[in-house]
Amino acid sequence: MKIDKGEFLGTVSSTYGKQGEILIKFNPDLYNVLEKTELLLIEIDNQMVPFFVKNIEFRSKNSALIKFFDYNSDLQVENLVGCKIYSDKNYYSKSESEYNDEILIGFKVIDNKYGELGIADSIVRIENNPLIKVINKQKEILIPAHKTFITNINKKKKIISVNIPEELINL
Repeated sequence: MKIDKGEFLGTVSSTYGKQGEILIKFNPDLYNVLEKTELLLIEIDNQMVPFFVKNIEFRSKNSALIKFFDYNSDLQVENLVGCKIYSDKNYYSKSESEYNDEILIGFKVIDNKYGELGIADSIVRIENNPLIKVINKQKEILIPAHKTFITNINKKKKIISVNIPEELINL
């Protein structure tokens, strides 16, 4: 599989703590890219190595702590210090097109079990947990904008198919 590096985001500044977190310095203009991504590419020995993001904690406008899946000690990430970080062109563009505010607003939201829930009105920005605000005649429903709940997005028909637990619908 060929990995296409996208935008240069920044560099790994240091390890942080003993649990495998890294501190990165990034271009503040790319905050939105970093906030939305689930996969980062780190250049190690002129090779793009994918890392799946478990958690991002923004510390300032140009620094963040990042924890990757399967990296649980400072020894595992110490060789990343000084490495350049990129977005993955293919992976990021897929995520961006699926969860871009402008694309989802006005789409009909249909649950696989409960049928039509309403119309996507807006995106509620909660750090690391954006929500799609759905309006129908009776109430407002907040749906996590995450691939766990969104099963399909049909851009031509303007339909978001979801699979939402009953507890979220009845909140």
